[in-house]
Amino acid sequence: MNSIWIARDKDGALWAFPSKPERDILSYAWITIGDIYSCRIPDDWFPDLKWDDEPLELMPKGKED
Repeated sequence: MNSIWIARDKDGALWAFPSKPERDILSYAWITIGDIYSCRIPDDWFPDLKWDDEPLELMPKGKED
């Protein structure tokens, strides 16, 4: 399994992406080109992650290389 990327939109919505998203300053959201499998996750997860932060990369245990 590959890494998962977590990012928070300007409105506070929290999303998981299969590849690193890019900030879309026109829509105030994080997007990826060609990925249709982004997933909304509970907004209270990762409370320290803000819109101004870079996306957070999560790796499955044992995949730190």
